[in-house]
Amino acid sequence: MPVARIYEKELLDEGSTDTAQVNRMRKKIWDQMEASYGSSKEVVYKQEEWMCEEWDKIKQFDQSEGKLSGLPLAKIREVGLAVT
Repeated sequence: MPVARIYEKELLDEGSTDTAQVNRMRKKIWDQMEASYGSSKEVVYKQEEWMCEEWDKIKQFDQSEGKLSGLPLAKIREVGLAVT
């Protein structure tokens, strides 16, 4: 079961809201997502917009600095997110 449905059920079970309010919230969220999806079709990106300073930093990452995503490489290895 999706997390949103579990949360809806909890809110209904505890009496924090009613079915009509849940339906209004669902509709509002759905309408926002539909509007955003529709407007996304009109967005045109230029290649230059994707080539920003942040991407340059990622492309030029040097492991000798010992940091990845702002964390020390030793910490990443400690939690098992990096291979030696």
